[in-house]
This record gives sequence, structure tokens and C-alpha cells, in this order.
Amino acid sequence: MKTIIAVAIPRKLSGEIVRLRPVRFSDRRFICAMFRDAAVVGASGRYLPPGCSWLSLWWWMRKTFSPAWCIEHDAGPVGLIGVYNLCLGESAEMTLVIAEKRDSRQGYGTAAFRLVASAFSSCHAVDRIFVRTRTDNDAAVSFWKKLGFAEEAQSRGARVLSLEMENFAPEGRSPVL
Repeated sequence: MKTIIAVAIPRKLSGEIVRLRPVRFSDRRFICAMFRDAAVVGASGRYLPPGCSWLSLWWWMRKTFSPAWCIEHDAGPVGLIGVYNLCLGESAEMTLVIAEKRDSRQGYGTAAFRLVASAFSSCHAVDRIFVRTRTDNDAAVSFWKKLGFAEEAQSRGARVLSLEMENFAPEGRSPVL
């Protein structure tokens, strides 16, 4: 007999610094601009194929990320956090992108990750979270390691890092190592 796991992952999450809400069709211009930016593409390893339309990107987003949240700060969207390859009770992969360089290093990415990881932790959705970054993206590796991720492997131009959820430390607590 197969066991079915039902998990309620919140659609909206709020913290002191950022709010997360589901990505909407109206975000398409923001998302297209973000994935056409060479700096974002270089950081995330995700890219928008040449000649790709916003409709194609929207379709790709909906098929790839489940769930995906727009990261908002006071004036509007600053980034995106998405989960893919979600195997409930086991693992998930995550992508986090801050769109503008001026919004980097403001704590938005850390706050967004902590909101999603806390939601996953509270409902025991996954035991481990994986992230991938380009091998030459030392800033991203440093960011993920600061959050408690450990480097797993390198392959095909990517570094893979992971975080065991039992080691996840909600804000204000040190990671368990």
C-alpha cells in the first residue's frame, strides 16, 4: 500500500523585511526582465533562451516551480524564490534570485529563505533542501553557506549545496552543526 502525504504549504508568507506571495501573471514583465539580465543569469544558472517570449517564460515558470513566490519589499517586487523537484517528505531544490544589484545584500534573500524554510520545517514537508549555483559564483556559495548549507558536489559547471532541515535554525538561533 502506498502512503500519501498531504502537506499544506502556505500561499502567502510575511516577515519583518519581506512578504512572499504566489507569482502572478501580472509579474511577467518583472520576471522577463530578471531572467534577461546577464548578472541574474550568471548568478542563478537559469537562463532565458534567445527569442523566448514572455508567454513561454510564464509557461516555463509554471511548469518548473511548484510553488513559486514573488519576494516583495515596501515598494514592490525585489526577487523570486521557487521550489522544484519537490518530493514530499524527502527533498526539494530551490532557486532564489534578487533582481537588482541595488537590492542585493539588504537581507531580502535571507528573510525569504527563512520564511520558506520555516514553513517547510513546521509542516515537515522535506528533510533536505538542495540549491545549485555556478562553480564560479563564490558570492552565492557564501550566501548559502551562511544559511547553513554544505557543499555536496560539483558537476557540469554547477556546485550543489544542501541543508538538512534538522539543522535549520529559525531566525535568532545558531545553526545546529
